[in-house]
Amino acid sequence: MLLIPFPFLTSAVLLVLLLALRAMRDPGRPGFGYLDAFFALAAVQSLLIGLRHGYGIQGLASLLPVTAVLLPPLAYASFVRPPLSRKLLWHALPAVLVFFAWRVFPPAIDLAVPLVFLAYAARLGVLGSGQESDMPWARLSDMASSRAALWGVVAALVVSAVADIAIAIDFGRTGGAFLGPISLVVQAVTLIGVGLLLWSSVPGEAAAPESEDMDVEVPNRAPDFEAVQQGVQEQMLHLDPDLNLQRLARKVGVPSKRVSAAVNAVEGVNVSQWINRLRIEHALTQLRDPDRLILDVIYSSGFNTKSSFHREFKRVIGETPSVWRTQHAHREAAE
Repeated sequence: MLLIPFPFLTSAVLLVLLLALRAMRDPGRPGFGYLDAFFALAAVQSLLIGLRHGYGIQGLASLLPVTAVLLPPLAYASFVRPPLSRKLLWHALPAVLVFFAWRVFPPAIDLAVPLVFLAYAARLGVLGSGQESDMPWARLSDMASSRAALWGVVAALVVSAVADIAIAIDFGRTGGAFLGPISLVVQAVTLIGVGLLLWSSVPGEAAAPESEDMDVEVPNRAPDFEAVQQGVQEQMLHLDPDLNLQRLARKVGVPSKRVSAAVNAVEGVNVSQWINRLRIEHALTQLRDPDRLILDVIYSSGFNTKSSFHREFKRVIGETPSVWRTQHAHREAAE
């Protein structure tokens, strides 16, 4: 009984999330992006599942695997945000192959669809293990959250692949006796996955293609770092709450991949950790004022949320802001 309404409920929730995503976006960027396309297709996919299995519309059986294998590439593109080009057509190849497989040898679908999900889960896993230059759109203050959401989506893709395999086995052995519970799990995982995608989506600029010289290896990273450090200090870029690697690179005049490499080589940390350390140093000067509210310090130091501020403060200083302020007041009183 739960199988019939739940996919429609999921579809409605996804559409609401899509509207919420577009509402919170910068009005100057009203375009339809990868994440919008993912939400829209996920809503359509959930609706098709409800129509196919809830109302027995057999004509949708050949369409469902095609739309399903388009979801992982869109999830991947939502994190990478590549510029529109002909190269993106390669990501449509699994859908084309699945379509022809359905016409020629339908049993191949049972293996092809999970493999696509697992392949893109692996690609996202590689992305999550990389540097900020792989996700230049993400706010540097929220990089840890974006990575956490990315790994959550990886888990959702893996669970979806396992569920598809379980459904195929169930049909082979019982004729689909456990289709309802398995489908509920898939729908729940879908909601979790898209929720994590929404959580990781921060207002940012669309990724733009870089010139060819931006990928050239530079043995001596010190000049690049000096340029980055000077630009950050002069323009107080670390206090920009919407700062991401792409914006930082443009402001300091150094390609994003070289910014990331230079900071890592000279400071021994990634860009987000370095920028957040500068923000914490700025916050310390303000926390010395006992009348200054911690919430004011958070937002004036370039952080967007209390959680990211407290996480980075503990990482850099080793204790919470309130404890540090109390101890600092005691030291000043003793002096």
